[in-house]
Amino acid sequence: MAYYYLIPTAGCLLETDENIQQYPGNIWVTDNSSWVARTGAIEKTKEEAQIIVDSAISGLTFSNDHINESLRGQPLTISLP
Repeated sequence: MAYYYLIPTAGCLLETDENIQQYPGNIWVTDNSSWVARTGAIEKTKEEAQIIVDSAISGLTFSNDHINESLRGQPLTISLP
């Protein structure tokens, strides 16, 4: 998998078969080279991408009514694949 930074525009609209995952901070994960070429996404290392995601969710917590009681009020974390 490769990691990319891209601010979404009309040109990056996804087709249903493109297998692209979007994360907070405008990070996209894919091996779809045609999508990358079409959108001009900027490749990042996994470490760089994780820093961007972490920054985007910094200070966010799970809601106080989250279905999993042990997560209520805990900091939100996302680990890239």
